[in-house]
Amino acid sequence: MKLIEFTRTMNTRDLGGYSTLDGKMIIDYRFIRSDAVNQLTATEVQFLLDHGITTSIDLRTPRVATKYRSSLSEDPRFSYHLIPIVEGTDVPLDEAKVPELYMSMLAHHDTFLDIFKTIAHAPGGIIYNCSAGKDRTGMVTFLLLDLINVPREIIASDYALSSTLIESKIETIRKFDPNFPTFLGYSKREYIDSFFVLFDLTYGATKKYLRTIGLSEAEINTITSKLLR
Repeated sequence: MKLIEFTRTMNTRDLGGYSTLDGKMIIDYRFIRSDAVNQLTATEVQFLLDHGITTSIDLRTPRVATKYRSSLSEDPRFSYHLIPIVEGTDVPLDEAKVPELYMSMLAHHDTFLDIFKTIAHAPGGIIYNCSAGKDRTGMVTFLLLDLINVPREIIASDYALSSTLIESKIETIRKFDPNFPTFLGYSKREYIDSFFVLFDLTYGATKKYLRTIGLSEAEINTITSKLLR
């Protein structure tokens, strides 16, 4: 994993470099996860193109994506897809509900089918983002990494890193809204560890989940080859 230090993003990272349980490695600049990319500079956009990133998947709601328009949404050099995970904007009743919130996201099979079909048929590398790059982006990242058997310890560490990277943003939000629940800004290890248990009980394995939502075996194999070949 490499942190990509764009000027106006805080949580942009390349999945390249992570190893699987059988010793294979994700290639660099095939999949980049990020918070909102609505203020990229021309140099940063060119960086993506230079590394073969030509597909953008925006997981934010239409309202947010319209107000804070992605820098890639109207650039003809990119294939831009707005595929909102609406459940990611719901506020859990309490901190203990965070793992259930993630399961609620994944229960919307049509949404994740659209996301993963887009990934399978993208001609080059992909950047995918939500607002903070933590929850909705975190679930897509979990599925990608778990599909190819990246150790759960690495997946959990990747998830938890968002807390460190966006912490200053959360502090700013709390200055303007002291009632903002602090836990909403964090990606704690206990959240993802509890989610793993719920996911495994419900779906058994990520490949089974992808089959359940309607992804074909050929599409699953294509995504695997994009990550590892």
